[in-house]
Amino acid sequence: MKQYNNGIFCGPCHTCKCEMWLPMELYDAAMCGHETITFYCAYGHGQVFFSRSGSDLDETGKLKAEIETLRSEIAQLKQTE
Repeated sequence: MKQYNNGIFCGPCHTCKCEMWLPMELYDAAMCGHETITFYCAYGHGQVFFSRSGSDLDETGKLKAEIETLRSEIAQLKQTE
């Protein structure tokens, strides 16, 4: 992962593909934390870090991720109308 000025590049937004940079503190908390962390790209699309407490996501986590993805897609469709 690329690091720059106390931040880290964590990949493109899954919706609009803009670059996603996070402060190191948030990235570290997401990678070793036990909670799901939601953050947003510069255009408001939700991104999710899942907890590392289990090797697979539980059903609730999968559904929350799907809901967030669908919300982002709906918002993007409303903007193009």
